[in-house]
Amino acid sequence: MAQCKYASTKQTTNAARLSRVVIDVFTDLFREILQLHITEIQFPFVLQEKRDKLCFILNKNQKECLYPAKDLFTGTYKEFDLSLLYILLRNVSGIPSHQHGWGKTPKPMDRSVSANIERVREIRNKYCGHSGSVSLNDSDFHSIWQELRLIIGEIEAALKLTTYTDAINFLENETMDPEQQERYLSIIDDQQVTISDVKSTQDIIMKEQIRQNQEIERQGEKLCSLKKLSKKVQITSKKKKNPQVLYF
Repeated sequence: MAQCKYASTKQTTNAARLSRVVIDVFTDLFREILQLHITEIQFPFVLQEKRDKLCFILNKNQKECLYPAKDLFTGTYKEFDLSLLYILLRNVSGIPSHQHGWGKTPKPMDRSVSANIERVREIRNKYCGHSGSVSLNDSDFHSIWQELRLIIGEIEAALKLTTYTDAINFLENETMDPEQQERYLSIIDDQQVTISDVKSTQDIIMKEQIRQNQEIERQGEKLCSLKKLSKKVQITSKKKKNPQVLYF
């Protein structure tokens, strides 16, 4: 009975298949997007330039990966998982943010590269892994899969890439055994914690930036008022020193 209770079903296979396409196909796609914007030769120098910003966002393992003690990063993009690639694409790649801004749900009609990167993050957080939906019915699965296929096609067209549409088409019906299912669900769960922490940290940064901008705006308004007051005082003082002479 216990074996029957935990046996794989079409619904659990759907969830695991979705996790697999995110881990395998989209991780490779994100790596290639990063490579198009920052080559691996340039990357260590970009890391040093963005060190203060990134170290505030990265977790311990990510810091140790990108900033080895007393040395520059000498690895490759193949070492990066989806969560770290999202951080890098968002913070150092130079890709313009979508209309609603990084970390927020894109407008439905916004099909920019950054909007589609954001959609992958949201689909991954909502539907993948044990904590997302270990059971995914056929209707939801096919709807999400079509969205991911569209995202891949749009990114490929925008950046002149190939192969990823073929990959997602292949994985849609590829056989998955129970061990594979558990592996992909577990991997995606580990990444879920990282991506959630990143979003929280980035939200804090954005709120602080908004607060600072508002404070600068308030200070600017005060300065403007003081300048106007000073000008009035000067005019009044000038009138007193040079009273108008009346001739009769």
